[in-house]
Amino acid sequence: VWTLPAGASIASGFNTNSIIVNFSGAAVSGNITVYGNSLCGNGPASPPFPVTVTTLPIAAGVVTGAASVCAGEMGVAFSVAPVTNATGYFWNLPSGASIATGANTPNITVDFTTTAVSGDVSVYGTNQCGNGTVSPNYAVTVHAIPRTPVIVNHGDTLLSNAIAGNQWYYEGAPINNAIGQSLVAHYSGWYWDAVTINGCASDTSNNIYITITGINDPSATSFVVSPVPNNGQFKLTMNTKTAESFDIAISNTIGAMIYSKDKVMVNGPTELLIDLRPVPAGVYTMIIRSGETRIIKKIVINK
Repeated sequence: VWTLPAGASIASGFNTNSIIVNFSGAAVSGNITVYGNSLCGNGPASPPFPVTVTTLPIAAGVVTGAASVCAGEMGVAFSVAPVTNATGYFWNLPSGASIATGANTPNITVDFTTTAVSGDVSVYGTNQCGNGTVSPNYAVTVHAIPRTPVIVNHGDTLLSNAIAGNQWYYEGAPINNAIGQSLVAHYSGWYWDAVTINGCASDTSNNIYITITGINDPSATSFVVSPVPNNGQFKLTMNTKTAESFDIAISNTIGAMIYSKDKVMVNGPTELLIDLRPVPAGVYTMIIRSGETRIIKKIVINK
């Protein structure tokens, strides 16, 4: 005579010393005991045999994260609410995507290769008993990186071969509202273009130096970085009408100073050669100070 936990039932072997038991979806943990029986009565019950009933993970909820990414984008976050009874998580990703961090957890970051394609992200919980129901599909669109634009000039007018998404730059800084296919240059210096479509940015175009003649720079003091971009070594051309002293500092993207030079005397055209090598590629900020005056320049290093 066998006693079983709630939700368990004998499938075969009833009234024998060896049974097979079925556990329903509502079965709970408990003890199994048995005692022998004859015409003379019942024997003493066996010691309790504890059985732990583990429930399958419940259905996974809705995935959250970026619905639109760029090909080649890294560290894109996706998550799902913790799944009851799950000890692990299995994620399904579009082709060309892979988990960078958080594998087997409810919170992951995903790297998309340059050949990744649009597709669905889904997840289900797992434990020692099996797999839970998979979550609803979460559609992710992978946008291609726009082609690198090529620019040409006709006199002081610059033209991009990209018909949309343009952003024009002068001396390392974006020009406000300069988003058309063409641009009329107003100052001498280096110009280039980049294209952004669906939030995905191209590499920068070729650079063109424009010389404006017959027009005076409205500022009595000028500072020009060339070439842009550069490999970490570049020239700062300075010009003032009177003798002035400037402090020059360059910092990286997290604000850490990587170069400084104080009391640089300028009286008329003056050149300063700056060498930041070896520094990683990126955009750096140059701050030029004189008294209360502060001039900011962007330096693009592209090895």
